[in-house]
Amino acid sequence: MDTTNQEDSLYPAIFGEHQIRRVWHQERWFYAVVDVIKALQEYATSREASNYWNKLSQRLREEGATELLTICQQLKMLAADGKMRSTVCADNEGMLRLVQSIPSPKAEPFKRWLAEVGNDRLEELGNPELGFQEWRRRAVNSYMAQGYSHEWAVIRIDVITSRNDLTEEWFVRGIDQKDYAILTNRLHMGIFGLSVQEHMGLKHYPVTRKGRRVVYTGELREGMTATELVLTNFGQEAARAQHIDNDSHGFDEITRDIDVAGIMASAAREALEQHTGQRIPSAINAIPQSNTLWGDQLPDITS
Repeated sequence: MDTTNQEDSLYPAIFGEHQIRRVWHQERWFYAVVDVIKALQEYATSREASNYWNKLSQRLREEGATELLTICQQLKMLAADGKMRSTVCADNEGMLRLVQSIPSPKAEPFKRWLAEVGNDRLEELGNPELGFQEWRRRAVNSYMAQGYSHEWAVIRIDVITSRNDLTEEWFVRGIDQKDYAILTNRLHMGIFGLSVQEHMGLKHYPVTRKGRRVVYTGELREGMTATELVLTNFGQEAARAQHIDNDSHGFDEITRDIDVAGIMASAAREALEQHTGQRIPSAINAIPQSNTLWGDQLPDITS
């Protein structure tokens, strides 16, 4: 039975300054081989690490060390383009054996690190609350490794958690998953007075064309300011509370709750705007320019 946990693959482990993608599969961790190579060889890009792996695997075949290659598996992991793609992976034992073929002064520190992160999951399985806290820690560290501040990362994780809680309520109250985007956009418009697409346009997200339509691409919440995230979180929590208090079911009742939550969050936004004298839907894009495929298209947040 395939026990791969895709959620784990969204939040990589951190080795020094490097992100190592991993996924829990068949009751053990599997790590992305190219990420380990990138960390050990201090490569600037994943392409360099991929080229190294191609040469290394070819050399191992020529030397007859094919068993080292057979321990690797192709597993789905989050790629740089935001999609889940097949990735060459190895578990703890396999990775330790592969590291022997990768000369690096970081080899020994990496082996110690591998033993530590492998033990983390066993502790999590024995204590679910510890597992949740460890997930939060990994998620915050992952965002910080991408260049976000600690404050922003903590708020972002709160938004992810409340979003999951809200969609769980939608599911049990009879909402079809295809309607989630409609409800999300309606709540967003209630909070900010902008649709999700309009908000992305304000932040200069890259565009693509679908027929005659211009569509902004990317994840809006990754580019939100901390204040925008806080208001989003407030709106989501208010909507969920409305669903529970009203025992709402079906699209019409859930939509009414969403509208009430939007009004509540909008009032909070307007009070903040009056106090600060600044409009909260901001053109500032919080995505770190150093850690995005389209960072050169973002405006300078200091200007």
